[in-house]
Amino acid sequence: MQANEFGPLIKAIDTEIQKHINNGLAGAPKGLPRITGTQMAVLGYLYDRPHAVIYQSNLENEFNLSRPTINGLIKRLKDAGQLEVITSETDRRYKQIRLTDVCRLEMARHKPEFDADIQQMEAQMTAGMTSQEVEQMRQWLRQMLTNMRQSQ
Repeated sequence: MQANEFGPLIKAIDTEIQKHINNGLAGAPKGLPRITGTQMAVLGYLYDRPHAVIYQSNLENEFNLSRPTINGLIKRLKDAGQLEVITSETDRRYKQIRLTDVCRLEMARHKPEFDADIQQMEAQMTAGMTSQEVEQMRQWLRQMLTNMRQSQ
């Protein structure tokens, strides 16, 4: 393997994952807003933490996205009726982000389908690997992410 092959390989895999997720979301039932994979990741993150107080800056850090990118993403989801943005009473610079009640209900209703699709995609990605190889890859990827975050 060449020294400069990891980055392009990881990027290519990420692109394929995003295509798969976006294609799946494009087939969402009528009446649901059309969203991207990144928007779905944010909604999923909020859905999985129903009692947490999550600010916009938390999303920037969690998804490693710039403030302008998160601003646009939140604006589109808010305009689509998926998010509420609440200004902190103690510091107006902080904006708490929450799912709307309607979005939370729709997420609960469709989560099993989405989870099954993700499981199928991961099974496709790891086809031909033993369970030990899959676990080893998971550990390596986590270590690579940790390494990259520490170098920033």
